[in-house]
Amino acid sequence: MKSTLLAAALFIAAGCISIGCVDQVDPTPVPILPSEADLEGDNASIPGITYDSCYHNVWILCCLQMMYYGAHNCYAGSVQDLYELYGDTLICPWKLEQYEVTYCSPDSFWVQCPGNPLHPSGGSGQAWPEQPQHDQDHCRSHMRSIATGEAMFFGQFNRYGTMDELIAQGFLPYLTCPGCGFDYMLEIGCETFALSCPMPVYPTHGSIVDGMASWQ
Repeated sequence: MKSTLLAAALFIAAGCISIGCVDQVDPTPVPILPSEADLEGDNASIPGITYDSCYHNVWILCCLQMMYYGAHNCYAGSVQDLYELYGDTLICPWKLEQYEVTYCSPDSFWVQCPGNPLHPSGGSGQAWPEQPQHDQDHCRSHMRSIATGEAMFFGQFNRYGTMDELIAQGFLPYLTCPGCGFDYMLEIGCETFALSCPMPVYPTHGSIVDGMASWQ
């Protein structure tokens, strides 16, 4: 069973690579250690050197979660289950540590690199892991749109509305955090609202309370 699932997972990975989903690299990348020259000066360059290889590792683990779900009707609650399915252990080429499933329920998961947020993470709400900065900017743009929708709703109904009410009134489309795919957390009162990113691991992308963003 394991060999069949592994073969299927690698077949999917090979197909995605062939159509350009990710750069074509060895499916079991060797850890990339920064050279002495890389260690001199700005250490912020080190995560960038190892990012692509780490991205591919997280991508493999997300694919394995899909294969695991197909076999067990739930996602794996431990990264060791994925390593067993893969037949090998993946480590971050920067931190030289194993990846972790930091959040899991039967229908959701989150795979995180030990070097997050400078290195990638991925979950059930996205097809492939993305750049953390891209996710953050996109998520904060969503939260600003929701806050604007609340302001318009308040102007019309003299109270703040639920997410379903905002969507029903046409003030905004259905939005989820692009980093984890979960619904935004919204708490409302007659004259107050608190909107938070649902990211299941630290750091989240922030919050907006009564129109004031946490990142300002």
